[in-house]
Amino acid sequence: MLDSAGAGTRHWTSQIAHLLHPRNLTLFRSTKEVNPQTGHLDGLRGVAAFIVFICHLAYSSHDVSIGWGYTGERQQETGNSYTQWMRLPILRLICDGDPAVAMFFLISGFALSWRPLKLAREQEWAKFARTLMGSTVKRWPRLFLPVLASTGFICLAVQLGLYDLTRGIAHDKTLLTVFQEPHPEAKANMFVMLGSWLHANWSLWEPFHWDRDAFLEYDIHLWTIPVELRASMGLFVTLLAVGGMKSNVRMATLAILIVVGCLKDNWAIMMFWAGALEAEIILSRQASPVPYHDVDKESEPLRRSSMNSMLRGLVLVLSLILMSEPFEPQDTYGWRALMPFIPSNFSEKRRFFTCIGSMVCFHLLNSEPKVCAIFRSNFIQYLGRVSYGLYLVHGFMIHTFGYAMFSSVWRFTGVDTAFAREIGFAIAAAVIIPCTLYVADVFHRSVDEPSVRLAKWIEMKVMVAD
Repeated sequence: MLDSAGAGTRHWTSQIAHLLHPRNLTLFRSTKEVNPQTGHLDGLRGVAAFIVFICHLAYSSHDVSIGWGYTGERQQETGNSYTQWMRLPILRLICDGDPAVAMFFLISGFALSWRPLKLAREQEWAKFARTLMGSTVKRWPRLFLPVLASTGFICLAVQLGLYDLTRGIAHDKTLLTVFQEPHPEAKANMFVMLGSWLHANWSLWEPFHWDRDAFLEYDIHLWTIPVELRASMGLFVTLLAVGGMKSNVRMATLAILIVVGCLKDNWAIMMFWAGALEAEIILSRQASPVPYHDVDKESEPLRRSSMNSMLRGLVLVLSLILMSEPFEPQDTYGWRALMPFIPSNFSEKRRFFTCIGSMVCFHLLNSEPKVCAIFRSNFIQYLGRVSYGLYLVHGFMIHTFGYAMFSSVWRFTGVDTAFAREIGFAIAAAVIIPCTLYVADVFHRSVDEPSVRLAKWIEMKVMVAD
């Protein structure tokens, strides 16, 4: 009996050691081939997740959401000139979460639509229906099983007192000068915490109040997950409706729906539809024969190609500028002149031009092989593989290890001058970032990958066999 217990203990110890050992990181062990058609989108998703992480790491102590030339109420309260170079359009995309979230939704819309639309073009209607049904069944467990794990771990950490160790800095307005995220508190006992955790997750998952955003007290960053579920379900219904249409009619219908989504103040489903439209455009382009040019008559086409490249470059820059729309654009230099172009019922004004710019940028990136190659590079593909894990664990890491690092480093460098504060932030971030990526990798292998397999298993068990 004791031998059996000892063997079991050794087995689990070995498994945990294998999971945690750095040599087993996804970065070093993955041999998965990159899809030549859509693989760059995995890399783009990874970059977007990393930018969201950087945004949340910085925005408690930096006004990253405010653009260059801001003159609103905050400027009057703080006396800040808001003319730092990092607030300029394009540059501020490095740490702005809104464009990254818009890209998340575009990529999701594209990825969920790619195979159904491809099968529709091939008129493989049985496979088309099967794919849509399977995607619908898998979507909920795929999104929420990892959330259950991440929030459950946070609740356990809170109840065991881990969050109490950094509660001082979490509420210290001399260090976190801009925004203090809710720092969860322990409940009377573990059973009360369990009930609170279940209630919080139910408010996140339940499908009966799709007109409200859910902000989990244990991780406020997870508001995008139920939005993603709603938009996914809306997209599946749309694909069912447009799947049998001719390609040009399908594209026109999706374009109209994008406009309707904008006018009806639903930017999330608008971005999912835009992702589906981009998938249809690329599939249509692949189905078209490549035009042949006579080598002896190439000079004029080359000149036109050069002009097209310049034009595309200008449009790309313009799209990046639009993506840089800041918070409170109505009080920001340059942006206030664009406010009349935003539909009156579009409630989140700061997202309108961000969404428009993201759509244009997404389309241009998909048609530039050299740019796509960047997103197929090893490290960026690695970020793509662990992106969901990074999204789910970075809040926990910031509130625990991150706050502790900031407190320790700022105690050493001081915060009396802007230079000392920024040096301290950079030193702490240089430690926090790789540690968070390590935890995200462990979460990816221990939770996210098994969740994908479980979602697939659920699909196989509940669906009628072919």
